[in-house]
Amino acid sequence: MYWMRCGPQMEERMRTAGLLGICLVLWAGTGFASTIVVVNSSFETLGTGGLTNACGANCSFSANVPVPGWTATGSGSFGQIQPGTQLGNFTMFNSLSNGITNLFVDNETVSQTVGPTVQLGGQYTLQVDVGLRNDMTTVGQTDTIDLMIGSTAYQATGPALTSGHWTTFTATYTGQLADVGDPIGISLIQFGPNGPTQGEFDNVQLSVVVPEPTTFPLFALGWAGLAFVARRRRSGRVPRQV
Repeated sequence: MYWMRCGPQMEERMRTAGLLGICLVLWAGTGFASTIVVVNSSFETLGTGGLTNACGANCSFSANVPVPGWTATGSGSFGQIQPGTQLGNFTMFNSLSNGITNLFVDNETVSQTVGPTVQLGGQYTLQVDVGLRNDMTTVGQTDTIDLMIGSTAYQATGPALTSGHWTTFTATYTGQLADVGDPIGISLIQFGPNGPTQGEFDNVQLSVVVPEPTTFPLFALGWAGLAFVARRRRSGRVPRQV
């Protein structure tokens, strides 16, 4: 007696089932990625009265006027500024981040609490563009960007700042059981000597990847698909008398 291989049709079905099982296993390891709304994330919505102070050609700013969507706390100064780069004024910046307006902070904290709260296993990513003005220095300055989970700060990091340009800083956090339901916030902080330093922030983006609630059932289906293929392969060879 000998073993006879199953026909081409059966082999094709087994290959299909195998691919289905593998796809289910890979799918089970993914989650939904979504953007978390940050109010006035690029600071284009101006505060009451607009930008009433001049700072050169095509340049204007506000001083200590509440920024829509954000809260300032401290004894320093803050405001929104349009440096006029898009109109050829390169005194402050050689390029813009996102839109023509950005936030400036001087010995102050400007923050916002977003709507969603912490979910277990959620992978949170905060990205903020930080600028260094051509006419400023970082000597003695501390720019801090914090992703706030409850009262705990996760500080963003990024490359060294370059005069006249913007650099993206990133903070990450994965939702822990003890933090579930805690508020999520963003803090933009600058401390340094008055005059020669100033924090510049723009393009605040917050996103989350939340694991699928059906992760484990999908894994089970994936493995079941692979097991089916294995069984079919074993049963696909049938004995024949000679």
